[in-house]
Formats: sequence, structure tokens, C-alpha cells
Amino acid sequence: MEERLSGNAKKDEPENGNLRPIRVRTVRDARRLLARVLKQLQLEEISESRAKTISYVANSFAKLYEVSELEERVTELEKLTANK
Repeated sequence: MEERLSGNAKKDEPENGNLRPIRVRTVRDARRLLARVLKQLQLEEISESRAKTISYVANSFAKLYEVSELEERVTELEKLTANK
């Protein structure tokens, strides 16, 4: 995925007509990316096909992140109950 974290909103501003990439590390980052893709699609700056691809990957990331978080919580709960 060519989107990378920019650090702050000003870095997301266009540079020579191109948006800086966003690195997706959290669900919040994925949400930012999807918001940007929606805006670009509405402005006809990207193709529908590209928007679908980026959205699919971002949504897959968010789901994996969610499952990973739940897995960590279950593991912690199992450790706590095993020690009783």
C-alpha cells in the first residue's frame, strides 16, 4: 500500500499536486485514509477501481487489527484466570 503516515495534518497537504502518503498503523489511520480516498473519489482525482482497492486493503487492515486486539485481551484474561 503506498499510503504512509505523515505525522500531522499539514504534511497531508498537496505537494506539487500530489498528496503525501499515509502509513496505516492504527484503525484511526485507516479511517483517515478512507476519508481521503472518499474525498479524492468525489473530486475525481482517483479512479473508482483504485478507490475500491485502497478501501478493501484499509478495511482488511482494520479487521485484522480488531481481531489482534481481541486476541490479546483474551490471552490476558486466560492468564488471569489460570493464576486463580
